[in-house]
Amino acid sequence: MPPPPTVEQDPLTNPGREDPDSGDELDDFDNASDIIAIIEQEDPEPREPSSEDDGRRAAILHRAGNELLWLCRHESDERERDLAEAEQETDNSVVSDTTASSTAPDPISSVEVLSRHFSCLALPERLDKATQLLKRAAEGTAPEDRWDKMRRLRDFGLALGDKYYTTFSINDIDAAVEAHRQVLDLLHQSYQANQAIYLNNHGYALFWKFRRISHLRDHLDAGMKAFEDAVVVDATTTNPERLSLLSDLADAVGERFQMTTSEEDLEKLAATVREITGMAAAENATKAVYLNRLGNAYRMLFDVTKSIGHLDNSIQAYDSTLLLSPEDDVGREIPLSSLGMAHFARYEGLGLPEDLDKAIGALQPAAALAAASDQQLYGEILNILGIALRVHFELTGNLHVSSLHKAIETNRRLLDHLGHAKGREQDEGKTQERAATLSNLGACLQTQFDGNGLPGTLEEAIAVQRQAIDLSPTTDSSRSVRLAGLAESYRRRYDLLGKIEDVTAAIQLGKEAIAVTGLDMLFPNEFPLMLTNLGLALVRRYEVLGVVEDLEESMEYCKSAEEASRDKPTVHPLCRNNRSYCMIAKFYHSGAVVDVNEAAIVSKKAMDLASHDQRLLPATHLRDLAEVLATRFEWMGKQSDLDKSIESASRSMEQIPETHPQYALHLTTRGRALIQRAVHTSSARDFNSAIDLLQQAGQRLTEKHPKRSACLNNLATALGLRSLLIGTTDDLNAAVQAAMTATKAFPGDFPGKAVCLTNLGQILTQRFSRAGLDDDIDIAVECQSKALKLTAKSHWRYITILENLSSALLMRFQKRHHAEDAKSRTEDSRGGPMEDLKEAVKHSRQTLELSPETSPERARYLANASRALLALAKSDHSSSVEDPSAANGNLDEAITYSKEAARLSVGDESQSRPEILLSYASSSRMLSQAVELLPRVISRSLLRSDQQFILSQIPGLAADAAALEMRVNKRADEAVRLLELGRGVIAGLYINERSETADVEEAHPELAKRFRDVQERLDRSEEDVLLPDVRSFLQSQAARRYDAVQEFDRIAAEIREQPGFDRFLLGPAPDELTALAVEGPIVYFNVSRYGSTALVITEEKIHDLPLERLRYDDVVAKAEKLSDIRDNDSLVTRRVNNVALGKILQWLWDNAIEEILHFLNFTKVPEFEEKWPRIWWIPVGLLSLFPIHAAGRQKLGLAALDRVISSYATTARSLALSRERILALDKQKSNGGEAPQPLEACLVSMKTTPQRTDLIHAEAEIQAIAELLPIPKTVLAQPTKEQVLESLRRCSIVHFACHGEMHANPSLSRILFSDWEDHRFSVHDMAGTNLVRQARLAYLSACHAGTSRDMFLLDEAMHMTGACQLAGFPAVVGTLWKVLDEYAPAVARDVYARILDQGGSLDVRRTAQALHFAVRGVRSLSERGPRAKPNPIAWAPYIYVGV
Repeated sequence: MPPPPTVEQDPLTNPGREDPDSGDELDDFDNASDIIAIIEQEDPEPREPSSEDDGRRAAILHRAGNELLWLCRHESDERERDLAEAEQETDNSVVSDTTASSTAPDPISSVEVLSRHFSCLALPERLDKATQLLKRAAEGTAPEDRWDKMRRLRDFGLALGDKYYTTFSINDIDAAVEAHRQVLDLLHQSYQANQAIYLNNHGYALFWKFRRISHLRDHLDAGMKAFEDAVVVDATTTNPERLSLLSDLADAVGERFQMTTSEEDLEKLAATVREITGMAAAENATKAVYLNRLGNAYRMLFDVTKSIGHLDNSIQAYDSTLLLSPEDDVGREIPLSSLGMAHFARYEGLGLPEDLDKAIGALQPAAALAAASDQQLYGEILNILGIALRVHFELTGNLHVSSLHKAIETNRRLLDHLGHAKGREQDEGKTQERAATLSNLGACLQTQFDGNGLPGTLEEAIAVQRQAIDLSPTTDSSRSVRLAGLAESYRRRYDLLGKIEDVTAAIQLGKEAIAVTGLDMLFPNEFPLMLTNLGLALVRRYEVLGVVEDLEESMEYCKSAEEASRDKPTVHPLCRNNRSYCMIAKFYHSGAVVDVNEAAIVSKKAMDLASHDQRLLPATHLRDLAEVLATRFEWMGKQSDLDKSIESASRSMEQIPETHPQYALHLTTRGRALIQRAVHTSSARDFNSAIDLLQQAGQRLTEKHPKRSACLNNLATALGLRSLLIGTTDDLNAAVQAAMTATKAFPGDFPGKAVCLTNLGQILTQRFSRAGLDDDIDIAVECQSKALKLTAKSHWRYITILENLSSALLMRFQKRHHAEDAKSRTEDSRGGPMEDLKEAVKHSRQTLELSPETSPERARYLANASRALLALAKSDHSSSVEDPSAANGNLDEAITYSKEAARLSVGDESQSRPEILLSYASSSRMLSQAVELLPRVISRSLLRSDQQFILSQIPGLAADAAALEMRVNKRADEAVRLLELGRGVIAGLYINERSETADVEEAHPELAKRFRDVQERLDRSEEDVLLPDVRSFLQSQAARRYDAVQEFDRIAAEIREQPGFDRFLLGPAPDELTALAVEGPIVYFNVSRYGSTALVITEEKIHDLPLERLRYDDVVAKAEKLSDIRDNDSLVTRRVNNVALGKILQWLWDNAIEEILHFLNFTKVPEFEEKWPRIWWIPVGLLSLFPIHAAGRQKLGLAALDRVISSYATTARSLALSRERILALDKQKSNGGEAPQPLEACLVSMKTTPQRTDLIHAEAEIQAIAELLPIPKTVLAQPTKEQVLESLRRCSIVHFACHGEMHANPSLSRILFSDWEDHRFSVHDMAGTNLVRQARLAYLSACHAGTSRDMFLLDEAMHMTGACQLAGFPAVVGTLWKVLDEYAPAVARDVYARILDQGGSLDVRRTAQALHFAVRGVRSLSERGPRAKPNPIAWAPYIYVGV
């Protein structure tokens, strides 16, 4: 029961004196005997007091009662002072000044006589006497003496309060309530001075009664109403009396809030406390008390509503409490512990690590303080602190702070603290506290075992968890959670020791745990974990025994766990991950792709959820996702899966501290993924990285850690595969050693040992194939046989081990079969070679029977069975059997399996298993032959449309052939040869013919004339057949075309017979290719499904530079986006397109161009303009869509434009021919022989074009060029097609400022002149002009002049830029997309200004340099200004093709 309320002093009275007008002074009487007489005199018969004597009697009784009451209080003051001071910290209703209407006795007065008179009475008797006197005084006061009546009733009511705290009688409370009610009835409504005090006294009386009978809610409401009215009445004062009123109101509101948890009551409490803490009259200690109460109220409401706002308010209140409390303040542990628990609750709600740190930071000192002052609070603090420390460790894993060790220590301290209660009689509550603490300690030890892998740690965890269960009655629902925790420890012990009884015990305990109904409501977070962990235990047993029912049951539990945890963000990701694990196991069993796909989806979702919740460690889920994706890649071969697996594994390592005990597992996961990529790409660097990671992981894991064997097993695999790649015996020996160590790590016949045994067998087989040691193959067969015995037949791994055993037996047969000792071929101590062969065939057939038709490994199983059957069919024993058809049957079966394996392998892009590499050699040879046949398939006898159709059916043929050539044979010169043969095939039929005749004309003019004649016939027939009215002449035209082709081939062969012309029309030889690089490197830029490579031609050699970051799928996606930008650019989309294009240029730089330029040592901006290096790009396939010259991060100066001058070429052959043309033209000029064609320019502008938008700057562009050029020129504005063609025939420089358009048929892409609707100037038209004798520069200031819409014919360069080269122009400026009209004149003007030498002559060799600096200028101009945005649409489309 709380202490009595503060007695309020009437503001009408002065301390120590009765009201001046009351006449209630005892010394007013002549002597003390008169006073005693009146006190002891019985009151007269009840009547209305009216006489003066009655009034004096009432005054004396009132004063005497108050004096006696004061004496009672004074006597008990010393005895209760310590208790009162302690209680003042938690309840501000302590009597601090009891002089409301009573006054300390004057030692000179008659009060001493009164004191002596009542000294014989005990304290309760004196208190009762004082109450009687005050009651008599009130009753003896006439109603008309209203103020005296009010005071005496008030003092009577207050005295009853004092009496109640000695008698605890409900009658005293009722009498007090009635007395204070009468006071309020007598109070004049207009009189405000004492109203607040009287209201407050009445409220306290009602509050007393509510505290005595707590179900009387109406008394509490009435009391609080009185307190509120008192505060309102006293609103204008700020004196200490108002502080008392507010304190009483805060007490009542707080009391009612605990009953209602009403936000309205809480807001009233908060407002009251805010006013208290803002009063200067309030001491800090008082403020702290009420702030702490407010914090408790907000925390209580949070527990109901789970609103973080309420929790934040409680934390703020606790913080303010502590700020007002001295460091050495008694009871400081109370708000400190409350603050720590609130922060931990906030962490559980929001997952912010800083809340967890603050919780631990508050709870640790709180525990130290409570240990000496409050044992119950000390136990509560230790309980929460132990949990918080364990969570902190799971979140950070920081061993330097040793959060887990502190958690374990805290739980041990709590157990020790609870143990001290043994001397007392322990109730059930204490027992359950001990059980809960043991359970928490077990969970901590379980986590510690996950890190150190020490058996002793796990055994202690199991022991304390058993104790917790023994202390838990079967009726206690918490027992289910503790059973589930013990089940998890048993599962971990199974992982450690491999005893089937442990995993069986885990399943039994798990099922017992979930058998209790209602767990999902009692333990909403723990119940899904109980289900999912039971599912994992069942999967473990399935992996041992292969019982499919266990697998199916595990799937049901894991799915139920996932459903039960959907609204529990801290649990749901883990439940999803565990279901993903079960889906992988199901996939291994069924071979159904849908299972592994679902596993990947579920795992990805788990990772996404975990990454958005700071209470979880995303690294764990990233690692799980990496494992799932690596598994899917291993079986399905999706390159994107491997990339994402490595990325996820790398991110997981970045997000987990190196000190975390699980860090080694993350090292292992990334190492495994890198092994797969190393096998896929034959990358020694990946092998090296994988081995380094796995070695680190092995060193981190303790010798008996259950994960160490898997780590060593992966290390053995990596070493063995690197040995295959590099051929080092040291790696192979180290692999054997690692595999043996991994195998020995398993005790007895642990089923998990089968994985290590089969891997050891595989590595020994590999060493045997290299070194030929009989012991190796014998041990390999023994390992595979033992692994097979340890694996259940229904387990998915059984098939793999069976196939491994078959392969080992076949290899041992082949070894013995070829031995010189005849006896070893027929009889051997180990059963003879034929027994091995027959067993190999039997096992391979069984493998095919057991493996699903949909198994990703089916092709490999078929191939191995084919080899075994082929060996059996070829063996001497098979050929000598009585039934020869048996051998033939084996052979037929072998052939059938081989064909089926080949069929299944088509389109298999996995390349993740070494045996797939064996098929690459044959694939590479086939593709090479196909490329070599292209010039014959695409013969001159075909129409252009037929040639295009054939090539469109085999897109990427040359790219794939070159990529496979590099992958299998690693011959860069051969890869370049294939690309030269397979690119620009159609153009190659014409460009060579029109370019290589210059030397022939000089040496053999008659042959040259015959060659030109037949060439013109072929061109005319091609032009004719493209006309719309040729159908009636088709057969005759085809016949004439065939005759012309035959004559063409005969003349070409005749030319090759002449000295020095043996490679006429055959393209450059390898030494000629390197000679082409004298002016700068030539880079074949190739991407294929089989790898990406830059083939760099320098003066010294042809280099190959693998571009491992450049992925085919990424190129396809970026090409699609680039095409979308190209085809849908407008003012509306410009800004978005610029952003997207900028990202593509950055991606191209980061994944390819920067690496190529770094390889060539082009790593900085050249100092002098004249010394900029040049480079020729030959992009293959989709890469020809990209502005390679613009790749980079422009604002950082990390860009191709800031390193080199870029030019493009279709092939090295076309570049060589362009240079030969320039040399021939220069030779004509310098030798003074046949008069060279004089330089003349054709400048064409189309300001207005029918059906198209106007090019308002086109005429200005042409005018500026005309003013610059010091040569004759023809300026055509709005010309027709015929006018342009007429001018082209005599001009060496042509400049088009026109609209350009792409067509679905690239031969029909066009430039638009004034009559374009009737007479289109197409790619075919330009290519059909033969301008070799005078052509020098073509500048196409037109949209889309250097690209094509047909994605299947990109390698043919069938666009207007390519057509200009085909027509004979050695230097061509083109565009990849729409040219912005406002920038075009500046670019053109700058280019022509720069190609004029100091003497005013044109030098087209300077065109590349001129365009380079012009584009740099536009880049700078378009992005100038503080608000300018990157604008690559404006400057990036310009390309230069040629010398």
